[in-house]
Amino acid sequence: MQKKVVGVKDAIAFVSDYVPIKNGKIGPRDINSKIRKLLRTPLKYDWMARSKFWKKKVLSLGNSICCPAVTYRKSKLGNSFFTSELKFNIDWDTFYKISEMEGAFLYVDKPLTYYRVHDGATSKEWIVDHKREKDDIYMFRKFWPNWLVNIIMHFYKKAYETYG
Repeated sequence: MQKKVVGVKDAIAFVSDYVPIKNGKIGPRDINSKIRKLLRTPLKYDWMARSKFWKKKVLSLGNSICCPAVTYRKSKLGNSFFTSELKFNIDWDTFYKISEMEGAFLYVDKPLTYYRVHDGATSKEWIVDHKREKDDIYMFRKFWPNWLVNIIMHFYKKAYETYG
């Protein structure tokens, strides 16, 4: 892992896999976590991790990157790179913005972080009142035409059940 990071001068972010904790139990992975892991697969390959096209594709079917599992290179991004106007998808929008920058999303396909899913989470609150759905639609429109966003959202909303 150290080899993955040390000496990579064009890295803008370091991303790792994660394991969910639900109801106080570590793992097993839920379907949401499995899909997110699959979507990050292109980042395993250095040439894709540096490609603006592939960095965006990794994000095009949802926020496949778990925010707590990311380390940012502030010397490349500056001190205030979280500039999203969104209320829920701040991280997804930020990943989109930095995916347009030159540099690599370094990825280690090994869980280095735990991510707790629980009833008191902001994610659940935003699902219940449909604010998350609005932010998700906004983000998908950055990648896809409206007719396709409607199809994607039909399936994407099923991931909301992960928080139920």
